[in-house]
Amino acid sequence: NGVLCGTGAYVSKGSHVYLITCAHIISELEIISKEKGYAIYPQCLFEYEEEYVPIVNPFKKLDDVIDVAMTDITEVWNAQKINGKRTIPIEKFKTTPKIEGEYFYIAGYPSFVSKMEGDTLNSPIQKYLTTEGVLPNLAEKELQPYYHFALKYSPKDCYYTRSEMHLCHDPRGLSGSLVWNTHLTDDIVKKKNKWNPDLMTVAGIEFLWDEGKNLVCSKSEAINLGALTDF
Repeated sequence: NGVLCGTGAYVSKGSHVYLITCAHIISELEIISKEKGYAIYPQCLFEYEEEYVPIVNPFKKLDDVIDVAMTDITEVWNAQKINGKRTIPIEKFKTTPKIEGEYFYIAGYPSFVSKMEGDTLNSPIQKYLTTEGVLPNLAEKELQPYYHFALKYSPKDCYYTRSEMHLCHDPRGLSGSLVWNTHLTDDIVKKKNKWNPDLMTVAGIEFLWDEGKNLVCSKSEAINLGALTDF
């Protein structure tokens, strides 16, 4: 039986391709592996492929505050016979000025929509457009504005992009999703009166739901990508 534990993304640096996700997802798999007595690896389903591919390379993790993990999957990536394979250049992870009311885009695979169909775990992607929220006070984890930011996640504030409705289901499984700054309200974009998706930058990575009205993310500028890609 397949279990959806989280979301990841493919990031490129030079000729190398990496899988980025949350450290707690990889740690959970390691704990389950010890309990089961055999290795359980993250599985990736590449575009247009029918079978999941296990990622057996070790991950580098930033556990305590940032909650990010990465591993080099260049060999696996190059083995996939896919036309037009796309990765996210690491240069897209940028510090961007804070603009009140700016829209952020997040897409991932919450477990509430995932289900087994035969031998395949089917997990439709969910996409949301929202704005920055207020960091919650949590007893189990200290959140710091230098490292973290919040996204509003309530029917009133969060727009579900596959529907005209505002839907906010249980987001567990979104952990590891990249958060994109759309720059839709950026003054420079407004003056040029022209926007395209290439203007979007990665503002961070989602790792926590406060079980209320906020998703919590680690900021791109707080992630030591150099250490995570030094394999």
